[in-house]
Amino acid sequence: MVLTTLCVSSGPLHCETYDVDVWADNWFEMRLNGTQVVEDSVPITTERSFNAENFSFEAEPPFVIGLVAKDFKQNDTGLEYIGTPVNKWGMVA
Repeated sequence: MVLTTLCVSSGPLHCETYDVDVWADNWFEMRLNGTQVVEDSVPITTERSFNAENFSFEAEPPFVIGLVAKDFKQNDTGLEYIGTPVNKWGMVA
């Protein structure tokens, strides 16, 4: 897990600490102002993983949070599990 501190200011720093919980099926990445803050520690190829990551970061507001979420696909059919119409995914942050 990669954690980043983004506090840039010409005056006094007003960084705040933020606690984050993310649950993802199968994989996620979080960015702050375009810079990666954390990447899911569970590989996207882990079958039926709906895993949780808990972390903190420091930043000076205002900032933009970006989330990248990816679901596993077994091949180019786009299906998660071949032979079934099931293609589920989800993310809670």
